[in-house]
Amino acid sequence: MNILTKEQTNAIARELSIALVKFSKDNLSTEEAERIAEIVLEDIDLDNPTLAHKGINWLAKDILRQISR
Repeated sequence: MNILTKEQTNAIARELSIALVKFSKDNLSTEEAERIAEIVLEDIDLDNPTLAHKGINWLAKDILRQISR
């Protein structure tokens, strides 16, 4: 498992929050997206091959699908 620096973690959180706002079609505020990104990144394995292959945009869409259930 790779150990990420705080800067790297913040960059991923920022990228995820931007994707969440974008794919929610602005139904999520920036603040809501940032909170969701922080929570998700606490529990996610960034070494997961599926995530590495599919990327942040896929993760954002998957999160939004789960929220809308």
